[in-house]
Amino acid sequence: MSLIRVLVIEDGTEYTERARRWMGEGFVFERAGSGPEARRALADQAFDGVWLDMDFGRTPPDLLLGKLESSRLEGDPAQAHLAAHQGLYILADLRAAGHALPVLFSHDFGDMPKRWTHLVQRLGPHLDWLPETADPKTVRARFLQWSNR
Repeated sequence: MSLIRVLVIEDGTEYTERARRWMGEGFVFERAGSGPEARRALADQAFDGVWLDMDFGRTPPDLLLGKLESSRLEGDPAQAHLAAHQGLYILADLRAAGHALPVLFSHDFGDMPKRWTHLVQRLGPHLDWLPETADPKTVRARFLQWSNR
């Protein structure tokens, strides 16, 4: 089996550390902490897929993608909205830059079918999601799907 290379985009290190512990041999995990860092990583290296967090509350405001003035939602401060939905902004940015890799969101879209359908129509194909509570077997199975594209 050839190595499956995964770019983990998250504002911490939890997903990367878990993936390295859970997946064992056959996988390489690189971490990017922001959208700009992810763009650089994808320009420099080849990956089989992206594991993308949704909430980037620990990311410095100057590294958040999106327009502050146009992102207010239900009275939330714009910066908080950008951080809470940063994964979507990062995905849109990567797609606009021509990156069509499979993306696995660590966010439960199960109770938001219309939102998920819209995302797939706008930013798909090759999108999937799993809840943050997904077990190692489930995460591994999703990554292995990338090697069978």
